[in-house]
Amino acid sequence: MKGVFTGTRGILWGPDSKVQRCLARTRRGTPCQRPAEVNPLTGRRTRCRFHGGLAGCRTAEGKAKISAANMKHGRFTEAAKEQRRGELNANRAAVAARRAELAHIQAEGVRLKRELARGRPPAEVVPNRHRPLVVSPVKLDD
Repeated sequence: MKGVFTGTRGILWGPDSKVQRCLARTRRGTPCQRPAEVNPLTGRRTRCRFHGGLAGCRTAEGKAKISAANMKHGRFTEAAKEQRRGELNANRAAVAARRAELAHIQAEGVRLKRELARGRPPAEVVPNRHRPLVVSPVKLDD
């Protein structure tokens, strides 16, 4: 039959095999007995494919394909982390500006209450540089 191998192959397993073994330390603590594969970078048989015998892709295009195939959502990529850092810094700046504005408004309120307690109409209100605070003079009915 054409295309069908009918000869005898060498014994890959067992004590009679002459094939070089991987001999990497397994989780069981014994040496790995799988046949060593040819490493394309060095051309030597050192380890099986489970223990580093076959090299992965070496081109940037191949590495990009593997990366794209293994990425699920990209939440922890450097670009996503940098974007979240930028949003966090913008939110912190906005909160700081709001707190400063609130402190200014509270200080103006305290000043106005003091002037009203003294019995005189409030003087000109110092406007906030971001949002002017317009207050008309208070008329006291005695």
